[in-house]
Amino acid sequence: MQRDNLDFKNMSVSKLFTKQLFPTLLGMVSSALFTVVDGIFVLVLHIHSVHGLTGGIAVLCTPDES
Repeated sequence: MQRDNLDFKNMSVSKLFTKQLFPTLLGMVSSALFTVVDGIFVLVLHIHSVHGLTGGIAVLCTPDES
């Protein structure tokens, strides 16, 4: 079974950088997106708890009655 095709001893630095750039970038972007979405959910739940609305996560799933 072949693990990967990166040869750290013989490949040039620019080629290694290029091969590792996109997977690293994809991981960083997905992590940042997760953090932003999580922050939005926490903010919405915090706003609802400050205004005295109950229901926890159910508040996000039910339509607003106002």
